[in-house]
Amino acid sequence: MQATRLGPYVLEERLGAGGFGAVWAGRHVETGARRALKVVPLADADAALRFQREAEAAARLDGHPHVVRVHGAFTEQGRGVLVTELVEGAQDLGRRLATSGPLDPARAARVVGEVAAAGGGPPPPGGGDPPPNPAPGRGAPPPPPPATAPPTRPARAGSSGPEVARRRPRSWAPSTSSVTRTPR
Repeated sequence: MQATRLGPYVLEERLGAGGFGAVWAGRHVETGARRALKVVPLADADAALRFQREAEAAARLDGHPHVVRVHGAFTEQGRGVLVTELVEGAQDLGRRLATSGPLDPARAARVVGEVAAAGGGPPPPGGGDPPPNPAPGRGAPPPPPPATAPPTRPARAGSSGPEVARRRPRSWAPSTSSVTRTPR
C-alpha cells in the first residue's frame, strides 16, 4: 500500500470523520514530527472561506490549556488541511459517551466551562468568526450588570415625591470558581 502524501505530511492513520471532513495522524516527511491533520474538501468558494475562517479562529485560540496547538494550515489538491498538535491517546467526547455513558453533572459542568473559557463564547448566529477571547489563556468572568437607577412608583397622595420600588435580592449569580484549568 502506497502512503498518501499531503503537503509535507504522510497520512498514517484516520482518527475520525465528521460532516465536514476527516482527521488523520500524519508525519512530517523532513522532521518526523507527528501531527493531527484535519482534511476538509473545498468543493466551492464558500467551503474555502469557511476553512480559512476556521483556521484563523483556531489559531487565535492557540496557547489555551484546553485547546490543541495549531501548527499551520494549507490547501492542496482541492482540500484544506489544518495542522494541529496530535494528542496521543485522546478520546473524543462522542466515543467517551458511547463507551462509558453520560458524564456526571460536575464533570459535565467542568467540561462546558473549559470549552467556554477557551472560545470566549459561541459563534454569532449564522456562523462567522467567534468573538475574540478577552483574556487569552483565561476565561474572563461575565461582565457586571449595567448600573441603572432603581425603578420608581408614582407618588402616593399626600407624599412629597416618587417612591423607590423595593427589589428582591438576587438569589443566584454566575460563578467561574468551578472551572478548573490544568497546565499542559
